[in-house]
Amino acid sequence: MKPGEIVVWECRRSDMERAGYTISTDRSRIRCIASDMDGFGYEEKPAAFGSVRVNLARILTRECDFVINLPGT
Repeated sequence: MKPGEIVVWECRRSDMERAGYTISTDRSRIRCIASDMDGFGYEEKPAAFGSVRVNLARILTRECDFVINLPGT
């Protein structure tokens, strides 16, 4: 896997920066991006999971083939 194929993301850019990540959209290195950055955001049409409807992050729907979720505590 090439570095540019790896994406680390969070909802807010400020959370990424506060956690010590350097924001980068450069496809030649690991990308660190946030849903609130220009060009990302959320899908307009909600996805349905049973009775729950959510607007998925475009980073998830358009940039990712596989996801490893590491939730905070």
